[in-house]
Amino acid sequence: GKWQAVSSANHGLDDYGVLMYMEHDWSNADVKRDASWFERNLAADYSGISSRTGKLSNKAEEIAGFKADKSVYESAQPTDMNIRIEGNSAYVTGIYHLK
Repeated sequence: GKWQAVSSANHGLDDYGVLMYMEHDWSNADVKRDASWFERNLAADYSGISSRTGKLSNKAEEIAGFKADKSVYESAQPTDMNIRIEGNSAYVTGIYHLK
């Protein structure tokens, strides 16, 4: 389904706001070890780049890696986020702090 996020001013967020909301939701899924969040929210054609190894991964690889990683985090915080939207694609970059 399509994301619908509402701001505290009771009106819809633009695409940038929705993507920022999703980044914070992603952080919560990391802390809670919620693999189902990734199954529901990563696009079928998702591709990611590991900040540790530089390796590219698709959706299935990302979820398998998440399930195999038994790390426990007390917090996860995205900072310095940069969102670029081009047509039907969005590119989100930033720094991801895990503790």
